[in-house]
Amino acid sequence: MGHKTTISKTVMWSSPILTCLVIVLSLVVLEAAPMPPKKANELDCKLESKNRDALMEAAWALYNNRAKGHYTQGPKRWNGILYKNYPPDAPDFSDCSSAVSWIYWTVFGQGPDFLNRENWTA
Repeated sequence: MGHKTTISKTVMWSSPILTCLVIVLSLVVLEAAPMPPKKANELDCKLESKNRDALMEAAWALYNNRAKGHYTQGPKRWNGILYKNYPPDAPDFSDCSSAVSWIYWTVFGQGPDFLNRENWTA
């Protein structure tokens, strides 16, 4: 049992969104998170690092605002994008997929939705 079980139980009791957030933070830290297609050059590498930092900032905003967050699978889950909330603010309503979409939207929302291909709404 030990340490791994304790961490899992701590995350799971909080909310499904926090569980999802832990996964996203892990992917970003491990540099395995999806990134938009890019050309390989020095400038892109600098932008990629900046993007990862911004993704972490948005993920931490979700975590830091967790007391105000509510899990929903209803239409309110897109309010973070609809009302253009940016860190340090975070959406008050979300589910796992909308929380991750919001994190990516805060960084890449001015461009095409490469994550879901749904214009940042699904």
